[in-house]
Amino acid sequence: MRTLITWSAIIAGVLVLLGSRPAHRNQAANGNLPPLQERTGAIVGKIEVSAAPQLLRMERGARYRGVASPMEMDAPSEKVNEQKNVVVYLEGEGLDVSSIQRNAKAVMDQKKAKFIPHVLAVQKGTEVDFVNHDRVYHNVFSLSSPKRFNIGRRPTGEGVPVRFDKQGVVQVFCDIHSQMTAIVVVLDNPFFVRPDEEGVFKIDQVPPGTYTVKVWHERLTAAEQKITVTAGGTARANFVLE
Repeated sequence: MRTLITWSAIIAGVLVLLGSRPAHRNQAANGNLPPLQERTGAIVGKIEVSAAPQLLRMERGARYRGVASPMEMDAPSEKVNEQKNVVVYLEGEGLDVSSIQRNAKAVMDQKKAKFIPHVLAVQKGTEVDFVNHDRVYHNVFSLSSPKRFNIGRRPTGEGVPVRFDKQGVVQVFCDIHSQMTAIVVVLDNPFFVRPDEEGVFKIDQVPPGTYTVKVWHERLTAAEQKITVTAGGTARANFVLE
């Protein structure tokens, strides 16, 4: 009789504990969680760049200068839209890296003796394919400490994968064409974006919490703001870079 009473007490206690679990845990167990958009928030904003930095891109120093090809000499000068070369990213505790699944691969093209895009933002561990679409050879390399590599001379249509497994800024060059420069920004979490041509950006699926929104550009002064994200809400952060 005593044994029966003991087991009854244990079962009753377990039922009480199960009934006291938070509702979202019960929902998770039953697969009834609210949609991701309702459980997370978004950050939207706009990047403005003052007129002075909107200049022609400077050629890199003579240290890596090679002989100019006809492709280089005939290339017209063009104004660079610096908003597209900005990276906006988040830092802070509580960023759930599993809530956004970034692509494990990315591509940096070589076309008309240029890297496209000039700035590529990736999450740590991403493999980037460097693909030559020109009719001439390119030799892509980097001496940056987060990732040193040299893929050698590669002909038209050939791509070489390079894995970026350390956080940081990686400057990329071509040993044959002096004006070819690019940057790979390797970030620790998936909450980042490059603005569009108008400077507008959006980072979505952000877990509720308080974070630092940081803005990076290769030549302009970095900027940051503290911001709070709520479930189902949209926070705003605007920046002016000089």
